[in-house]
Amino acid sequence: MRLFIVYFLAFANAVASQSLIINRLPGFSGYLPFKLEIGYVGVGKSDEVQLFYYFIESERSPEDDPLVLWLTGGPGCSAFSGLVYEAGALHIREGSISEWVRCNKSLVYTYDVSSSLNYHQNLIKKGYQVLIYNGDHDMVIPYIAMHAWIVSLNLTIAHDWRPWFVDWQVTGFLIVLCIFTMQYTSKNY
Repeated sequence: MRLFIVYFLAFANAVASQSLIINRLPGFSGYLPFKLEIGYVGVGKSDEVQLFYYFIESERSPEDDPLVLWLTGGPGCSAFSGLVYEAGALHIREGSISEWVRCNKSLVYTYDVSSSLNYHQNLIKKGYQVLIYNGDHDMVIPYIAMHAWIVSLNLTIAHDWRPWFVDWQVTGFLIVLCIFTMQYTSKNY
């Protein structure tokens, strides 16, 4: 089943687990040409952390297409931008909104190298391990981290890196993983 799922951490204690089917979006004329579900899923012993998700069903063959899990993160609006700009599921029509407003007034955009170093030094003093890399251009770290994560989960790579296409253009790469593998023999028993 090819479904696009995006989970974001939403640190809201009072949000109940719920879902909602979205048929229309601002700036998009008419009904959406795909099935969009949003909601919260509680995790933890008492659902103290709420995961917000976008669930977009495959437009081709939902029963046969593989499941794609799209994980992204960031403060405020940046998590949603990963879905609409990188996954290619939504296209915002120019001129559909008169004014863009920051969705989080507490975001500080004045970080520079010196303030960033102080921030990371404070984390190190508290015992956290910190790795600084440029995620936009340095693919070595995410690649190594992905393989370490796969090994730690004891997963098997069914299909190694292969391109993921949207409208016949490469929009990313994916790995197909499996937990159980079967071995066949040519002998008749």
